[in-house]
Amino acid sequence: MNRKTAPQARFLINEVIFNRETEVEGTTDQLDGSFLLDFEQGIVDVGQFEINMRSIQTRTVDFNLEDVRTSNSSLNDAERDRVIRAYILESARDEFEFATFDPTNISGSPESFEPGDRLDLVVTGDLVLRDVTSSVSFDMQISIESEERISGSATTTILWDDFDITIPYVGGNSAIASVGDQVELELSFVADAEEREQ
Repeated sequence: MNRKTAPQARFLINEVIFNRETEVEGTTDQLDGSFLLDFEQGIVDVGQFEINMRSIQTRTVDFNLEDVRTSNSSLNDAERDRVIRAYILESARDEFEFATFDPTNISGSPESFEPGDRLDLVVTGDLVLRDVTSSVSFDMQISIESEERISGSATTTILWDDFDITIPYVGGNSAIASVGDQVELELSFVADAEEREQ
């Protein structure tokens, strides 16, 4: 049974902004992927996931930048988004608009499953950002709500260095004193069975 996702992708990273430690969240609903669950054969397969990096929007989690920024600073969430698209992920460039995750191995799949079960999997594969590929493993939970619907989430942690990404405008006279070197990635999804062509 093939299933397509109704998605959300989210990342979390630590920053020090205006001398305050905070967490920055980036989200997009422009995520696509697929699953195959074969109840008769006990087979779980995870297809490629694709994330539109250009559509990511960020925010500081525990305070509003507009409330604390100084009069000579133009830093806000929209400006951070612009820097991400232009300099960090370079997703303003057409060739870097999308990140992809191609699974190469799935572990933890049971021999059989049925509606009401939860699957706890480790899905390893190739994550591609800006034409740089690195192997990552997602901890994935899939709740089988029925034979027609599943929901779940997947999490992993990556390092900027793994993808040759550097963060500009940090330190010195910048409002951003530091940015964490690792990023938490979270995917969430609800997937409904596709109609099979006759």
